[in-house]
Amino acid sequence: MHKSRYKRGQSSGSSKQSGLPKRPPLTHFLCLPLVTEISKPQLEASLFQFQESLSTKFADGLPAVNDAPRKLGQAPRTLLIPPRAIRPVGTIHFTLGVMSLETGSRVQEAVEFLKGLDVKTMVEESLRKNDLSNISLTSLHCMHEPESTSVLYAGPGEDSNGLFQTAVSIQDLFIKQGYLIPDDRPFKLHATIVNTIYSNTYQKRSPRFNAEGLLNEWKDFLWAKDFPIEKVALCEMGAKKIRDANGEIVGEEYEEIASIPFLA
Repeated sequence: MHKSRYKRGQSSGSSKQSGLPKRPPLTHFLCLPLVTEISKPQLEASLFQFQESLSTKFADGLPAVNDAPRKLGQAPRTLLIPPRAIRPVGTIHFTLGVMSLETGSRVQEAVEFLKGLDVKTMVEESLRKNDLSNISLTSLHCMHEPESTSVLYAGPGEDSNGLFQTAVSIQDLFIKQGYLIPDDRPFKLHATIVNTIYSNTYQKRSPRFNAEGLLNEWKDFLWAKDFPIEKVALCEMGAKKIRDANGEIVGEEYEEIASIPFLA
């Protein structure tokens, strides 16, 4: 998810600084999870390849092997993108919108509304225009200007208009019921690949970087192909760490509160 710079439970705005009413804390989000039995090994391989490539790219724009002498006391070279900014496989999804559900009863209301959703009819209507049975995840885009961004994402492949329309229909229903917070920005089906808010730099703002070279290099990349979207899910903000039997962190996932099948 394209994560806000505010942590779970924090306000998404400051009334002290702006004089505007305090915005509600973001607690949950609605999404189309993209990790399936078919896509997971593909995404794992693609993200590994991406991370390996980034290990040789530095913020100064110079080649990885740079013979220029280092000045005494000069700081070590900084990677273009910190490794922790790359999102774990288990978190990859298309975000439909964010929520502020501050009570258990409010969460339950949203769950019941999700369970009563007639996604099948929406999908059937879209199927008349496009085949939604399988999708692909391709390319690399940025949320801001390429020369100064903090978020990179992949999008659906070609012929994704039917998926887009279905996603917008679901989003609209949740907005009308007051569960999703309206967003004036144009809706994009995006799967976050990089977000520097996770890089632990302890800066007030997410660190920015120049992504022009990366966007060109990865514009035709296929992250995963021919896999189904299996469900619509309501998840808690904040990915949870997954540990193995020895207590070692082996991944991260968002906690799913409820879900319904996407293609019944």
